[in-house]
Amino acid sequence: MTLLGWIVLVFTSEWRGVRAHWPVQIKFWLIAPAMLPAWAISGAFSKDRGIHSLLRSLVHPPDWRWPAVALLSMPAFLLVPSVLVHMFGVPFQWPAPQNSAWMYIASGIVRFGYSLLFAAVLEEPGWRGFLLERLQQRFSPLAASLLVWLPWALWHAPLDFGGWVANSLILYLEIRVIFLIPLTILTTWIYNRSGHAILAAAIFHASFNTFPLILPFVQKTYVLIFVWAGYVVVKDKMWRRLDAA
Repeated sequence: MTLLGWIVLVFTSEWRGVRAHWPVQIKFWLIAPAMLPAWAISGAFSKDRGIHSLLRSLVHPPDWRWPAVALLSMPAFLLVPSVLVHMFGVPFQWPAPQNSAWMYIASGIVRFGYSLLFAAVLEEPGWRGFLLERLQQRFSPLAASLLVWLPWALWHAPLDFGGWVANSLILYLEIRVIFLIPLTILTTWIYNRSGHAILAAAIFHASFNTFPLILPFVQKTYVLIFVWAGYVVVKDKMWRRLDAA
């Protein structure tokens, strides 16, 4: 896992502008940060019962169908409405062009791998595996989602205002305050439906971080994320506590 993380970090640094062409530089200094996701995943095999119980679902989800749903649902959400409106003449928003189809696919895989290993795997044991799990013992999934959303949004603030994704007040309000609400609800829905599998939540986390950046879609259709979130709230009666469902 450390080797995989190191390879992902090397190629991520290449495509972020350190180098834009082959050969890829061998950056041995990235080995240390590459150990972080390996360290998190190793907890699934810990002899400590508490750590093992928390992290086991990172590698052994109760139902493998839901990690697949977590992976495919965001591409379907982006592409299906976009194709429909494109039939009426609305143009796609295309990601930045690559030198070749192979480079486009490879960079997409690296982007997804980076988001999965160095964002989702490191965050989801805390947000869903620990915090959401305990909040849902006292609150409904909907209320628990909102209680996760606020610290999750604030968690990203130092990084964003330091030049990351939401690096202005407008972008921060749009991405972390407005659109993070339905994404938090949908992640709760996938986590609960998967039998409380952190892996499913992590894959969905990586999906919504990655696919809007690599798939062509009509940007205005993204507001349908609120419709999707509203549907799962009604469908699963997420305003009711799990022990009352």
